[in-house]
Amino acid sequence: MGALKSTAHDLLRFLAANMDSKSHPLGEALASTHVTRIKMDEETRVGLAWQTGHATNPTIVWHGGGTGGYRSLIAFDPGTRLGIVLLMNSALGADDIGWHLLDPKLPLEQTEKR
Repeated sequence: MGALKSTAHDLLRFLAANMDSKSHPLGEALASTHVTRIKMDEETRVGLAWQTGHATNPTIVWHGGGTGGYRSLIAFDPGTRLGIVLLMNSALGADDIGWHLLDPKLPLEQTEKR
């Protein structure tokens, strides 16, 4: 995002506001970003910058990305009220770790050491 800067603390505050949008002054606007605009496939729907759905849980709200060996994932499960902010300096396993943190029943994928 160019010169856009943030901190882990900022991302956690953003996550908390999205998880509990009713108590936040911008709650209605935040909640509207989770509403499905496009259905990508059987598992994934897209709102405004958020995806909803995962193979094991259709209600998980998430967004992730990466560039140049870095990965990020911010996700939450509205049903369990569990959320994560994952920032990694590796492209290997980031999403896998994030999904495992949200649902420990999901196995961690084995990656080859380099």
